[in-house]
Amino acid sequence: MQAILETRERINHFEQADYATVPDKSYECELSARRQYFGEPPLRECQKPVPRWDREHQKPVFPEPGGTDVGFGQALGHCFAHLAKKWKRETWFHSSVTDKCMHPAYLQIIGMGKDAVPLILSELKQHGGHWFWALRAITGANPVADEYRGQMDKMTEAWLKWGRGNGYAV
Repeated sequence: MQAILETRERINHFEQADYATVPDKSYECELSARRQYFGEPPLRECQKPVPRWDREHQKPVFPEPGGTDVGFGQALGHCFAHLAKKWKRETWFHSSVTDKCMHPAYLQIIGMGKDAVPLILSELKQHGGHWFWALRAITGANPVADEYRGQMDKMTEAWLKWGRGNGYAV
């Protein structure tokens, strides 16, 4: 019984901590341990909330779906970065673009919708990669001319030009 009370006290203390100072990995580990201890199912990738600390009210503020809270953009960026890293790590050795683009992390990024477009364009500009399917699936656009298909640098430039033309800061 004492162990349960100590664990509960530690969790409560953690929940009241300043999240800005807690590294992501320790937060995720603590959250996973808590959910496992209390019999809750583990969170899927990118369901993990990224709260910010409200110093005035001395409590964490979780982002509202829809993006009105500043934390939502941070949560979306964190989620995208996590999924992009996972996708690259688990598909770098695939030679098939179809296999890469059917990976669950890639499909989750597509599922983020139009909010992910600036993140994808930024990733494409900085690191390249096969983001063309995701961009086409989300936006419905295809700015790549037929003669440039398969030429990564030309395809990248076409999408970045499209992004600039559609108001994305690229």
